[in-house]
Parts: sequence; C-alpha cells; structure tokens
Amino acid sequence: MNPPPVNSSVGPYRDRRTALLIAGVLEILLGVGAWLMVGLMVFAASMVTAQGAGSKGSIIPGIAVYGIAGLVFVILGGRLNPGPPLGSGPLVGRVLVLAH
Repeated sequence: MNPPPVNSSVGPYRDRRTALLIAGVLEILLGVGAWLMVGLMVFAASMVTAQGAGSKGSIIPGIAVYGIAGLVFVILGGRLNPGPPLGSGPLVGRVLVLAH
C-alpha cells in the first residue's frame, strides 16, 4: 500500500510570534479604552445628576457592557501572548506518568 501524496501547497512553518504579540497588545489597549469609557460614563452621569437632569440608574447597562467588554479584551489579549518557543523548557522530552 502506497502512502498518500504529500500536499505540496503547504509551505514551511512561519513564526507568528511578533504578529500575535502586536495583536495581544492592541486587544489589551482596547480593553483599557473600554474601562476608560466606564470612567467617563460615571463622570458624565455625576455631572448630569448634579444638575438634576437625570438619574444614575440609566448608565448601569452601559457600565456593564463596557466593563465586560474591557475584561474580555484584556483576557483575550493576554492569551495571545505567544510565550516561550516550543521545545524549550524544563519538561522537554519528559513524559508525565500518572501512578495508579
């Protein structure tokens, strides 16, 4: 039986660490920007309520949306950090054996 032919359209491995690092930093910055928007919304609401024109309860959904979006962006941006290259570390070549 002959082995299946190798797909020649797949090129060599490309190191994408730099692109992942830049994307992660940009996502973290988006998260920080969303949290700054939360602060701006609280400040604006305090200014409006000081003039007696509105209530603070109307900004709670916006704070929730921007706060959660900021959290998601920061967490996902941190996950894009590539970490150490494969094959470098204390457990290279070792197998974890679980005792029964």
